[in-house]
Amino acid sequence: MPLEDCRLPSHVSFNTLYDQVPADTFHGEFDFNPFPFDVGMMGVMFCKAFQQLTRTAPMLAPLLDRMTTRNVDQRFKASEALQFFEQYVVPLTTEDQMSSPAPEPTMDSEYVPYDYYDRWQGLDPEFVEKWVAYREPPVPRHVQFLRYICEYRQVHGLLAAASVGASAVTYATYRYLNSAKTINWVVRSPKDVALMLVKKAATP
Repeated sequence: MPLEDCRLPSHVSFNTLYDQVPADTFHGEFDFNPFPFDVGMMGVMFCKAFQQLTRTAPMLAPLLDRMTTRNVDQRFKASEALQFFEQYVVPLTTEDQMSSPAPEPTMDSEYVPYDYYDRWQGLDPEFVEKWVAYREPPVPRHVQFLRYICEYRQVHGLLAAASVGASAVTYATYRYLNSAKTINWVVRSPKDVALMLVKKAATP
């Protein structure tokens, strides 16, 4: 089986420390691919340790964003992340940048979730424009809403049970969540969405 087709039930993704988990299964997904998930998990840990250094070493911004992007299809493989580090991060980081004192961690860099922290803030506009293809956009409102709903114990339990019993689920969650139909539905009718999910969770 190709690595791209490997799937595990979503409840397996929570068998680790919460602050190390990428948000791949925070929106009601039934299953996930463990290989890009592992890269995302490594990216989350790197973000917690190094994301405050992007002003000193700007090439960390595209590296960390591409390791943790919500678009799993575009996420670096482990070999690609290493290649990007060797080909771009190291050569394009000067000795002065490497030897300059590291900024102290801030409340934002330590406690703001990795996908809400802006690693590009304060960087040179020309640099940002050059590497904009690697920049992760802010978490959309409808995705934030789905994450909020899925944090409820009843909904989370329902999804976990469904993921255990799911035998064949398509790998289209990202595309579905970002479709115009889903965005309009969530933005225009948040109360209807919440009511539907709560009723579904309460059904025996």
